[in-house]
Amino acid sequence: DVLDEYEKDLNFPVAIFLWNSSKAIILAESGDRSKASLYAGKALEAAEIKKSGFRFHQHVGLVGKEHKELIKKLLKIA
Repeated sequence: DVLDEYEKDLNFPVAIFLWNSSKAIILAESGDRSKASLYAGKALEAAEIKKSGFRFHQHVGLVGKEHKELIKKLLKIA
């Protein structure tokens, strides 16, 4: 799976969010609701992170308002 090749490169909360969102949507569309729900939950957890974890860039790479529609979709999957 192409996405799995990049999992180790996820540094920012938004990257974790988008990666898990992609997995959730792909799995949901292919009928694997159980795994889709798991990845949707991980994506939603990443969306709740309020600090990036980087000392000098605490607000860089966070999930923002522009992801509102995707969050709604994930809530339906979760």
